[in-house]
Amino acid sequence: MLTVGALILISLLFIRINIKPSGQTRMILDHTLHVYVSPPCFNDAKVTNNIAESTLAKARELQYEADAKCTTDSLLSQKTSIMNALLSSLGMVKGPWDW
Repeated sequence: MLTVGALILISLLFIRINIKPSGQTRMILDHTLHVYVSPPCFNDAKVTNNIAESTLAKARELQYEADAKCTTDSLLSQKTSIMNALLSSLGMVKGPWDW
């Protein structure tokens, strides 16, 4: 017979949830074009030299748009186990938006 603890552990490992990037996710803002770029997409981005490192929350506050499909795709929600989501939020494992 499985104990309650074992059932909880199994649930944490196998139940999958959708997670989204937090507002603190690192972004590059182009203040001339009013766009933001995710770091993995920066090398292919068409930006000016008026850039600054900031957060996704700041980009949204300024009402900037994503520079390209690459940035939009890099910020899509992802499915992961409850345990992985918890460990990622605690900084114990690298999350999908830890650039």
